[in-house]
Amino acid sequence: MAGFELIKTDDGSWTLKSDLHGELYHSRHGAIQESRHVFIKNGLHTWLKNNSAPLSILEIGFGTGLNAFLTYLECKNLISILTILLWKLTLYLLRCFRNLSILFY
Repeated sequence: MAGFELIKTDDGSWTLKSDLHGELYHSRHGAIQESRHVFIKNGLHTWLKNNSAPLSILEIGFGTGLNAFLTYLECKNLISILTILLWKLTLYLLRCFRNLSILFY
């Protein structure tokens, strides 16, 4: 089984590098900075600004868990109902969603 290397990013936060794929889970420039910009500012805050319904998030391919953790921290004082469903992306899931055009083979 392939392992992971812990890498310190430019903003001082940590990410993982896959030995198997040679890829980082987050930007080398900053794992927290990247997640806050992409997932929190341009995802969560945009949704909250335009919606009042309870928020449910489906996290496919949990990775390091950073996005889910930052979402929890951001939401714990902002909204009363937050559901985060965590589902690791597996071959089984790929087969379930094989008809979706967003997946590639």
